[in-house]
Amino acid sequence: MVARGRATDDRAHRTSTIRPSSLCPRDPAMSELQHPASPGPAVLAAPPSGGPAAGSAHTVFPPIAQFARSEPDPHRRRMPWRRYLTIARRDPQLLLAGFVAFPVVAIELIVNDPSALQVLAVGGSFFLIQAVLTGTRARSWSAVRLAFSLAFVVAANTQAAGPDVAPIAALYIPVVAMAAAIGTRGALVAAGAGVLVTIAPILLPGFSDGARHEALAMVAAEVVLAIGSRRVVASMERAVERAQEAHARERRRTRQFSAVESVGRLLAREGPRGDVLGTVMEILETTFGYRYPSVYLWDGAALQLGAQRNYANPIQTFDIQRGVIGRVARTLEPAFVRDVAADLNYESADPAVNAEISVPLVSGARLLGVLNVESNSARQLDDDDFATMQIVGDRLSAALALGHERVKLAERAELLVRLSDLSAKLNGTIDPAGLHDLVATGVAGVIDATMVALILAEPGSDEFRTERIVGGDPSLNGIRILPG
Repeated sequence: MVARGRATDDRAHRTSTIRPSSLCPRDPAMSELQHPASPGPAVLAAPPSGGPAAGSAHTVFPPIAQFARSEPDPHRRRMPWRRYLTIARRDPQLLLAGFVAFPVVAIELIVNDPSALQVLAVGGSFFLIQAVLTGTRARSWSAVRLAFSLAFVVAANTQAAGPDVAPIAALYIPVVAMAAAIGTRGALVAAGAGVLVTIAPILLPGFSDGARHEALAMVAAEVVLAIGSRRVVASMERAVERAQEAHARERRRTRQFSAVESVGRLLAREGPRGDVLGTVMEILETTFGYRYPSVYLWDGAALQLGAQRNYANPIQTFDIQRGVIGRVARTLEPAFVRDVAADLNYESADPAVNAEISVPLVSGARLLGVLNVESNSARQLDDDDFATMQIVGDRLSAALALGHERVKLAERAELLVRLSDLSAKLNGTIDPAGLHDLVATGVAGVIDATMVALILAEPGSDEFRTERIVGGDPSLNGIRILPG
């Protein structure tokens, strides 16, 4: 390999500098790379021992990290200017300054006024100052820049003062319109000042009737444009605010349902354990903001409390013939009770509750439980909460159903394992007495029975005899059982 001072990356069209000083400067062999005697390949002699054979050589490569040390891209130095130009193109104050300064300078040059060069210098300075202030984003600077634009137009009109209204007076209109569009207190003050300056020919002596008529027309135009622009901008601001609120609400709902999905996966994997249901209640309280969440599970006879939050006197067992929760369990239809005091079926678990949403947890037509949330006066439930709880209920129902199926599959798998173990033990036993004991004890273990009796028929007769008793009275072993 030829040791070079620079390496080129053809793909990026950028040059990288290899710094030989970082290539193990303590190694004498590296000095040949730092100060090569010739442009040939850098070769190291074999070490005295423990290295390659004498006379062999190997090429030295610099660390790969050297190629990542690139020189600054000269194009990057222009990025602040590009960013500034992008901001300047979007700055309404700078655009206003340009549209105000250019007509003033153009009019003075067209009429060949002796002070045209002075006006040109003032207009250029005005635009340059506005360009410098482009980077200021504080809203308080908007009023300052508007006042500066208004002062420039006033100065231009004063310089062209006469018995008639100068054409430059029309430049008050865009200043007033933009001030009204910005809408801050300082901007509105600037807009009012612009209107007062425009109306000066009507109030002050020394102006002709035509000038007063023109001033009145410009004032009317300023007022109409100011009101119209303020309304349009206010409407757009409200639309943006509503869009932001909707976006924030959607993001909040996404986070909420993401949390429900994570707990749903846990329910599907672990089943309706108490700690998992407690996590569901915690999410409903902290993420959704429901003060009184609870969930009841159906055991085939009644609804049993699985988990709850913040109830003073939680109801542990719910008869489906009582209460709003019982009605939901019977009908399998969700219920939204806006005023629990007006519902005769309501069963109170906390006197502070004033509204309730109850959603059935079902799998097909099979009842799994009931999800319930209640609120107090600090937070009122609404139709959005009702829709949200139905979505949460559907997802929890699917997770519970899947969890039940997983539990059943696990129980069946465990039963098959026990049967397989019992079958293997029976096949390996040849002693009749031991076989009888194994059958009785094995069956008790397979089906989880409290008592197992092995009864065999007596050879050559119609009688039976108890051979083994597991879990019962041992004195029953050997008892004869007559037919009938």
